[in-house]
Amino acid sequence: MPAPTVPFFLTSTTLATTTNKPPPPPPPCDAQSHATAASGASAAPASYAARMRLNPHLALSLFDHLLRSGADPDPAAYALALAACARGRDRAAAAQLHAHAAKRGVVASHRRVRGRLVHAYAACGMLPHARRVFDGGIDNDMFAWNCLLRGYAREGGDADALQGFFARMPARNSVSWNTVLSWCVANGEYDEAITVFREMLVNQECQPDRVTLVSIVSAITCLGALALGLWAHAYVIRKGIEVEEKLSSALINMYSKCGFVEAAVYVFENSTAKMSLDTCNAMLSGFTANGCSARALELFTQMESK
Repeated sequence: MPAPTVPFFLTSTTLATTTNKPPPPPPPCDAQSHATAASGASAAPASYAARMRLNPHLALSLFDHLLRSGADPDPAAYALALAACARGRDRAAAAQLHAHAAKRGVVASHRRVRGRLVHAYAACGMLPHARRVFDGGIDNDMFAWNCLLRGYAREGGDADALQGFFARMPARNSVSWNTVLSWCVANGEYDEAITVFREMLVNQECQPDRVTLVSIVSAITCLGALALGLWAHAYVIRKGIEVEEKLSSALINMYSKCGFVEAAVYVFENSTAKMSLDTCNAMLSGFTANGCSARALELFTQMESK
């Protein structure tokens, strides 16, 4: 038989149905051949899962080829294919994978697959589907809880659903807290963001990270609350949190908005991303907003010389 002209991993990503696959070959006659074939069949899903990890952009194509080969995917293959659906916002493939996995009992019996399915549906904006899958499990892990929480946050408007679900979580990590904080800032609930942050500190489930501080400093900026901003900056220094590009830009914007230009300059000069585009633009905006045109021109000249 001539070699195929198109590699199998460049075939259509449409999930195949097992009804159209060619009939299996007749069983081998001797016991040794039978054992070898069985071993190869059981190793096939693991082999495909390994290739899906190495080539996540080809995960759906590889899963399709695995089905066409006649082998049953293992939970790892389902999880990797569902992760690809989430990245690509592929609703149709997510629904097909759900049907295929449910028929084989994988969704009910494997927590990881169920979590990835919740993730795929939530990322695709299919929140009712994600919630039904989530409610069907009794041992959902932190990943599934956070995926559904982010789904509620992405919906934007239903504050009660978001806050109610957050309150129900048996445990919360930095992703959980940061999701709620980001939602508060994005929806103009700046005082609520400060309240949530204080609750996070009191709760002590996890420590605030750079993402947390960017959100809280952004809320403080919109409130124009310099005293809170000074406290937040002191917290960053006290905890040894690296002031990288996003956090330094947020602090510069906060101090500039509050009219404390020299503090903004201090942050800019001591940032690990001093001459990045974002921090320079934040400092330029701060100089301009506070009437420091000569200093803005000097910084702009430095940027041009880089």
